Amino acid sequence: GAGLVTAAVPAPALALVAQAALELMTYPLAVTPDGHISSENLAPEVLAAFTEGKTVLAVGPGLGQCAETVKFTTGLLSATRMPAVIDADALNILAAKPVLLAKLAKGRTLVLTPHPGEMARLAGISTAEVQANRLEVARDFVRHTGVTLVLKGARTIIAHPDGSVAVNTTGNPGMAKGGSGDMLTGLVAGLLAQHP
Repeated sequence: GAGLVTAAVPAPALALVAQAALELMTYPLAVTPDGHISSENLAPEVLAAFTEGKTVLAVGPGLGQCAETVKFTTGLLSATRMPAVIDADALNILAAKPVLLAKLAKGRTLVLTPHPGEMARLAGISTAEVQANRLEVARDFVRHTGVTLVLKGARTIIAHPDGSVAVNTTGNPGMAKGGSGDMLTGLVAGLLAQHP
């Protein structure tokens, strides 16, 4: 659904990403000495260079959670106002910063795509509690944060800040494998690119 996709990736991984997906544009991000995404990428001129012309962010899959990457992720989301899809490591980063999450959602579309374990961390409850009350947990979370939530799992729940909720009854057990959630992040970002 997106006309142009740019993958901003750690500079050492750029060639590999470019070979794996020829249709992607790429942007090299500075890394720490141990290869993690550096907060140096928050310099205004760097941030402007890799966000220029972009209409949607997809943040999280494969990101990592080292201190420098946490600083980069929270800084990127705070410095931009475009719609964003947040998954994986970015969800775990924001779970540790609940006040920031509510601030990030003000005045923009923010879509979170957690599996039940990530949802438990975001909501500060157990995974068992999430699974026992999926609909109520989703509604309560979006009411307090202002995000749109896609709570993955059997009967995926899509909850919006306006109180509306949809339940997706499609899918199959084959979707419960590594990488499926990353694909969902890309699909949601593509849809947001069509309807910002």
